[in-house]
Amino acid sequence: MSIVIHKEMIQGSEEWFQARCGLLTASEMHLIVTPTLKPASNDKARSHLYELLAQRITQYVEPSYVSASMLRGQED
Repeated sequence: MSIVIHKEMIQGSEEWFQARCGLLTASEMHLIVTPTLKPASNDKARSHLYELLAQRITQYVEPSYVSASMLRGQED
C-alpha cells in the first residue's frame, strides 16, 4: 500500500469526497486514538467506524457542516 497524492483535486469537490469515501483520514484520527496513543473504545470511535463502513458499502458520503472558517481555508 502506498500514499496517493491528488495534486489537481479541489478540496470539498465531489471528486474529493469520493476519493475519501470510506477511508480514515488524518483529520479524524482524534476519534479513534486517545491522547496516550491507545485505540479508543467508546461510542464516538464505534460511531465513526460504522460511518466509514456505511460509506464503503453505499459509496455515499453524508453531507456535513462547512463553516465560514472552513470555506476560507479552502480558498486560501
